[in-house]
Amino acid sequence: MVAFADDDSWWAPGSLAAAATIFEQHPRVGLLHGRVLVEPGGHLDPVCLQMGAGPVEDGLPGPSIIGHLGCGAVVRRSAYLDAGGYSEVLGFGGEEALLALDLAAGGWAQCYVETLVAHHAPSTQRDDRDSRWALCRRNDTLTALMRLPRSTAALAVVGLLRQAAADRNVRRELPAFVRRLPTAIRERRPVSEEVWQQWRTVRSAAG
Repeated sequence: MVAFADDDSWWAPGSLAAAATIFEQHPRVGLLHGRVLVEPGGHLDPVCLQMGAGPVEDGLPGPSIIGHLGCGAVVRRSAYLDAGGYSEVLGFGGEEALLALDLAAGGWAQCYVETLVAHHAPSTQRDDRDSRWALCRRNDTLTALMRLPRSTAALAVVGLLRQAAADRNVRRELPAFVRRLPTAIRERRPVSEEVWQQWRTVRSAAG
């Protein structure tokens, strides 16, 4: 088992032991995502509300998800290795979606389990929110190119270019996008129709 954490996050006592038990009880599950409490104050990260609204499948420990926050997920080691881990093409920022798609393509279930708890205390010294959003838009587009249907990938590229024309933060990410583009195309492995539909269903349920 591998527990993800950032330099500004930590797992609540007992949560990782509980996750290990869930993995033992549910061999199909490759990734578990817990509640993420944002500090100071300990309020629930809004993303967790979306995850909790995902579809529930019999035999799984919680709602199905495809996607996670790096500071709130625990992955089965064999599933992580099977999926190839996080992509070097993307680096840091919005890299979770590609791993989630690759886990799903490998047949691994991914679930939100609210009894697992992680704390996140975001630094006030990091890049501003707009810059991080632009970085994630770049990586979302690269993810679409590598794994999603051709038409969806094309729309993602068009959307990125339109946003770049209107937003200087997105525009700053275009050179990095272009540098990564050849590798992303070489590594394109579109997911199956089943995984694509699962992706759409989970995201639609989450709003």
